[in-house]
Amino acid sequence: MTGTVTWDNSLAHASGGRVTPDCKACGEAPDSCEHMVTECQAYADLRSDCGFAAADAFEGMPDCLRLRGIVPAGCTTSAATVHALQRMQALMLLHRAPRGAGRRPPPPPVGRTHSLGRAHD
Repeated sequence: MTGTVTWDNSLAHASGGRVTPDCKACGEAPDSCEHMVTECQAYADLRSDCGFAAADAFEGMPDCLRLRGIVPAGCTTSAATVHALQRMQALMLLHRAPRGAGRRPPPPPVGRTHSLGRAHD
């Protein structure tokens, strides 16, 4: 997953402000990995569905794991939590991927089959 997403705030800086730096999912904060994974309200249901609804769900995780899904040597986070986090991040990135004429689907609904084919209650 690393290196696969260019955040719009980076593009805005590089282009002299011609691209809006706001989050494309919610429009309420600067677009960043930190915002998407831990704060964006557009992904709140997905975070909850994957077990990361609590504000402290990411506490103690190294940044490389929390933001990119990379497990560092000696990481004490359980394999089940790592798997859920990486799945959540993959679904978020699928949502961000351009579709057709720049349209993106809404975040996957809770209680339905996600793009990766897993059904949820």
